[in-house]
Amino acid sequence: MCGTTRRQVGLDIILTTNSPGEVAAWLTPTVRALRHRAPQARISVFVPPCTFAGGAECRVIRRMPWVDQVYGPAEFVRYALFGIKPAGFAPGPTGVVCFLGGDLLYAAWLAKRLRYPAIAYNEGRVRLQNVYRKFLMPDAQARQRALAAGGKAEQIEVIGDLMLDAIRPTVADRVSAKAMLGVGDRGYVVSLFPGSRPYELQAMLPFMLRAAELIACSVEQPVHFLISLAPFVDHEALVQAAGSITPGFEGVTATVEQDAPLSGGHTGSVGVWRLCTAKVRATAYQGLQYDIMQAGDVAVTIPGSNTAEMAGLGVPMVVVFPLNKPEALPLEGLPGVIGRIPGIGPALKKQVVAKAAAKIKYVAWPNRKANQMLTPEIKGYVRPEDVAIPVVELLRRDEKREAIGAKLRAVMGAPGAAGRLAEHILTHVGSTR
Repeated sequence: MCGTTRRQVGLDIILTTNSPGEVAAWLTPTVRALRHRAPQARISVFVPPCTFAGGAECRVIRRMPWVDQVYGPAEFVRYALFGIKPAGFAPGPTGVVCFLGGDLLYAAWLAKRLRYPAIAYNEGRVRLQNVYRKFLMPDAQARQRALAAGGKAEQIEVIGDLMLDAIRPTVADRVSAKAMLGVGDRGYVVSLFPGSRPYELQAMLPFMLRAAELIACSVEQPVHFLISLAPFVDHEALVQAAGSITPGFEGVTATVEQDAPLSGGHTGSVGVWRLCTAKVRATAYQGLQYDIMQAGDVAVTIPGSNTAEMAGLGVPMVVVFPLNKPEALPLEGLPGVIGRIPGIGPALKKQVVAKAAAKIKYVAWPNRKANQMLTPEIKGYVRPEDVAIPVVELLRRDEKREAIGAKLRAVMGAPGAAGRLAEHILTHVGSTR
């Protein structure tokens, strides 16, 4: 078990989630809203098996003050398939299951096992409609995808984008964020987001540091580089990633020095590291991702939920979707199995990834929502130069950054989905026992 029970009550809320993006952007605002509305409820989180998991999900969820119990993939499988309860898990007669990422089948198994009603929040998938009472969606586009997939209109409802409710800077504005992060008023700030999972950090950190070197020597003013480290990354992973370059990716190595932690307000202790290459110095923080977003004139990131969060804050970004090593990308289902076949597997997987990537029009959430290129994307075989060029162009054009920021905020809409989801969860509490 990854957590311990703190409440013994008659209302059980069971949530499922699967990987870093869902934990950070969907689960976090949901459990915060639930705890506010149902302070005596017992909130349990199951993390089923997932190809896209980073491996640290239970550890991160365990730190959330609103969660009572956390169970990992092995405990999920034993309980969902064989009825073997995890240690400390004693569900009462009244409860509800809510899907917040992964495979819809997994949450359905839990609901069947517990005899609780189930609801789901996702980006447009419908399945097992005899199990799920409601499918809740972030926007009209997701609802249309759900209807096109055979969803019943009466079961589908738009409640808004949970990712906007995840945004919680520790300070109120950009000026305060820059002051707290020690970058002052002179020069530009470029925020770097190299990814949550170990393989992402390993490939993208040296890559982004090389892009930082090119950016620094291409603009007339000083450039401050801030790196946001996801809570799923530990010190050892950072040192390893900074000191090695992944084959197929260009980059530079860096020395890493750990600094004294900062006080992060409600976020608790904030880790601080100094990374130095031969040409630039960057400061990495763990626990201040939204302040780093706020402080940035431009962000550089891989695709993920943070592109929605940056858009909600109006931060122009260059989104990098590298296909330099497509055979290394995780895939679900049969393609993932094929990729593990000795000898021919990686070559076959490379072809599958290339065909799938060609069908993806946009990878950043705001671009997908708008169905147009609001903020720059780079997809395919990428070099640090390919990233540095659009970043430098944005740094030199204040009016373009402002225009992009306004469009990004407009397309993402307003926060409030977490409260609406919490109300739906509590409304559907019940039992068929």
